[in-house]
Amino acid sequence: MKKIILVGIVIIGLSFGYYSLKTTNSLRANFKEEVTTKKVVGEEKEEVIDSIPNKIIFIEDGIGLPINETEIDSHERMIVPEGLKMAGWLKTSPIPGNVGNSLIAAHRDWNNKLGAFKYLEDIKIGEIVVIEYKNGENREFKVSSKEIIDIKTNPNAKIEINSNKRMITLISCTGAFDTKIKSYTQRALVTLE
Repeated sequence: MKKIILVGIVIIGLSFGYYSLKTTNSLRANFKEEVTTKKVVGEEKEEVIDSIPNKIIFIEDGIGLPINETEIDSHERMIVPEGLKMAGWLKTSPIPGNVGNSLIAAHRDWNNKLGAFKYLEDIKIGEIVVIEYKNGENREFKVSSKEIIDIKTNPNAKIEINSNKRMITLISCTGAFDTKIKSYTQRALVTLE
């Protein structure tokens, strides 16, 4: 009798595990299917995008983050929205997908919690990132490069927004946290084209 009950429990456990795996894979597949995109990768279009960005989606990680417009502060630094629920698009940079370098930044972490842009540390060259626009359109961009800037050795580093290429630079803190300056010592820069 104990063997029958044990076998029954094992069968139920395996069925539950299979169902969980099937559901997880189905959810991931559904997430990918829900994002209908226009591919910008490798296309040289004269098209001008006039709708501002609304959301960024890291397809491989399944993370999406709303985007809000932001600007430069009095020290000529990009203002990054507080907390982990929003990324900031520098509204004086081009709309993502237009000619030039569009800047989007978010915090790596906030109050000891990790945010979506922590993923910049793990993102791989060739991965696809989707930008959703206010008009509901989605466009795919491919990760073309990654770079780490040390703000202690290069405190005056600037990112050029004027470019003849269509590119997006994603920015977040990384490296060690310096308690004296209350900031991370490095910035992760990920370029999308």
